[in-house]
Amino acid sequence: MNGEGQARGVMEATLEDVRILTLERPPVNALDLGFLECLDDALARAAQEENLAGLILTGRPGLFSAGLDLPTLLTYSREEITRFWGLLHRVLVRLIRHPRPVLAAVNGHCPAGGTVLTLPADQRFFCSGPYRIGLNEVDVGLAVPPLIVTLFQRVVGVRTAGALLIEGRLLEPTEALAVGLVDEVVPPELWDERLTRWRVTARRLRGPARESTRQAARRDLLELARRAESEDLEALSDFWFAPETRRALAAFVERLKSRRS
Repeated sequence: MNGEGQARGVMEATLEDVRILTLERPPVNALDLGFLECLDDALARAAQEENLAGLILTGRPGLFSAGLDLPTLLTYSREEITRFWGLLHRVLVRLIRHPRPVLAAVNGHCPAGGTVLTLPADQRFFCSGPYRIGLNEVDVGLAVPPLIVTLFQRVVGVRTAGALLIEGRLLEPTEALAVGLVDEVVPPELWDERLTRWRVTARRLRGPARESTRQAARRDLLELARRAESEDLEALSDFWFAPETRRALAAFVERLKSRRS
């Protein structure tokens, strides 16, 4: 590997001509402002690398990302939480618009905000094991923003997305594969080999004809990216600061603390 570095939660490395971004914010790779700023910066740099064949977004073994850092986010002012939602949307837009194939290499637990980060990828691989993936925001007391709902619908279909979102269900690897939330379930012992084969495929997909066709196939995603720029972030902040939402989030954080103790 070369070009390695780390800042505030994302390890950047280049293996030959594929950029690898590894989420590294202990203990659970939870999303806060600093983490999203770091990821946004890393994605911006990767998009400027014309010689890259692809991008891999991954986590540490056993844990991709546990989603939002709710204890921290509950301390944010309205200005800070609005900025947080704006940054999350910008990260999703950068993934949507990335000029080369993007692989979400999900090597562990990936609930809620973790799953959100995987939705714009061209492909999602999920490591087999006692892991879960899905959007369970409603169980925490949060409504799923429109951009994320639409991304989820694109991946699993409108009817399945509606059922899973309302239920807030997290899926085991084989269940996630069955509904199309992931493209492959890979045993841990074959993980590195499978990522190597993906890198070979990404290199083979270089060239004007394939790249133009990829853009055409993802045109609906590009339209999503355009609409996301005018997403009503104030409405998200209104919901965040609604008394009922605050009570539900605070109760969830207390349950987490009780479990840990």
